[in-house]
Amino acid sequence: MTIAPGEERRRGTRRGLRLLSLIVAAALLWLVASRVPWRDELVLHPGGTSGDPVALQGDLLGDWRDAWVLFRFQPDSLAADSPLRGTIIEGALNEGGALFVNRQGLAAVNPSAPTRPPDEVTLPAMVTLKPGMPSAFMRLEAGPIACALGFVLLCVLCIVTRWWRLLYLTGCTTPWLTCVRLTFVGMFFNTVLPGSTGGDLARAYVVVREHPERRAGALVSVLMDRLLGLMAMTLLASAAVASADERFAFLLPWTLCAAVALAMGLLALAHEGVRRFLRVDQILRRLPQARRLLDLDSNVKSILRRPGELVIALTLSMGNHLFAAGAICSLGRAFGADLPFLDFLCVSTVANTLTAVPISPGGLGVGEVLFGSLFEVAGSLYMLGVASSFTYRLVMMAAGLLGGLALVLPGGGSLLADFREGRRAARSDGD
Repeated sequence: MTIAPGEERRRGTRRGLRLLSLIVAAALLWLVASRVPWRDELVLHPGGTSGDPVALQGDLLGDWRDAWVLFRFQPDSLAADSPLRGTIIEGALNEGGALFVNRQGLAAVNPSAPTRPPDEVTLPAMVTLKPGMPSAFMRLEAGPIACALGFVLLCVLCIVTRWWRLLYLTGCTTPWLTCVRLTFVGMFFNTVLPGSTGGDLARAYVVVREHPERRAGALVSVLMDRLLGLMAMTLLASAAVASADERFAFLLPWTLCAAVALAMGLLALAHEGVRRFLRVDQILRRLPQARRLLDLDSNVKSILRRPGELVIALTLSMGNHLFAAGAICSLGRAFGADLPFLDFLCVSTVANTLTAVPISPGGLGVGEVLFGSLFEVAGSLYMLGVASSFTYRLVMMAAGLLGGLALVLPGGGSLLADFREGRRAARSDGD
């Protein structure tokens, strides 16, 4: 079979972009791996905030989130000229034992009651415990993961209901349970087998099979579903950042600009006066595939000119993002990030907004860098943000596996074939 030169170039471009996205993901993951601690670490400020910090590696014995924690120091971790020479730390190093640690300092272990926490510190100092990534995951319990999965499933129900309403508005009436099944299968392709928005556009293709005369409506339902979700996320991010303290203040101009830009874009599509001023219809008629573009435009207008439905869609989107923040909060606190819910809301909405930019497969690496950095902004540890992001990704994959289960149920074979064909059609339309 002979391949046209133009098609060969398009395939080459797709392969190049895919390779570039993998390189970006690998570079970001390397950056994350170089920043997170892999061994437990104790950072002391012997002279208070004015003293130079001293970092000592070792092993946390027990839960690092407790009021008192046992810490066994790694041999030879104390420098020869360290100001901690001659303290109980040097004694613990020489004897191969451990010390009790809290945020105010360190205390020796009572040999007659080695597991009983002391009443007061022996060596006052500002102390920061930094568990290594293995320690953080070893102490993670199943309860918070189950809670996060519950929040993610609530997110999915909000997304399903929003898309179900949009399908109705574009003339592609589809049963709600069918939308549930298609959404979970789309999640399977987006999370377990990530490929940009292929799973979302494939959903539209499957709907077109039931409504062949409403191809544009099905496509618009998916695109508007994404657009309204993104707009709600930027609005919620702006509200959260504005309500938080000065730590997140630098983000407010960016979140507001994104929200205003999306709102103005939707206004330009919906308002007749703005459309006439911008000559939208005339421009569309002069473009290639004008009839197709005008059909898409007509379906977009049919949604945007229903303010009541827009309010419902935005409300469902807000619920989706609040539940997502709840999942991040559950995981973050399980790892030991002692932050208020408002901080988790700021982190999750800002990070998820930027992760939506398709610069790596499924946002791999991007989310970890953003969550780690924003956790630091909030006053927590970079590693805890990375751990929360990674576990949230795993929880999303677990929810996506429910879509994989739908593919092995009766009728799953034809649904899988439809989704594969839809992904191929999405790539062809993108060309």
